Amino acid sequence: MESISKEHGFTPNNHVYTCLIQACFHNRQSNRAFTLHDEMVRKGVLPDEKTYTSMTRGCLQAGLSEKAAAVVRCAYQLHCPGGLLVAKGEPQGVESKILREVISALRRNSPQAAASLEKDVQNRLTRQGCTSQHGAWARGQRQ
Repeated sequence: MESISKEHGFTPNNHVYTCLIQACFHNRQSNRAFTLHDEMVRKGVLPDEKTYTSMTRGCLQAGLSEKAAAVVRCAYQLHCPGGLLVAKGEPQGVESKILREVISALRRNSPQAAASLEKDVQNRLTRQGCTSQHGAWARGQRQ
């Protein structure tokens, strides 16, 4: 990516990084995916919901439910254990379906971690006054 972008004079955007992150997960190189995430944040390229959803899905497919939870926390700009850099700007979140999958996976291994993540995301969405699909997710979780 570095040599091609220099050679052709372009700066990789979040779509390029997201594709590379997905490729890392497909090739079982999750650590490289996390390195790319942090690189994009350091370079001021803001990850979006698609980036975080792709990362979260990759973690779940690799059996890394704790890492998936860390990615979700990062996406919502919550305390992010595991060393991922938190991007500036508005929290991007993840698709509501993948959020439910992470919480479900966590419940199997660590019910306390699942409850903590669920509570923290709900609090973040409430503070944002969210009425999107995430707000619907949060309301559905409380019922």
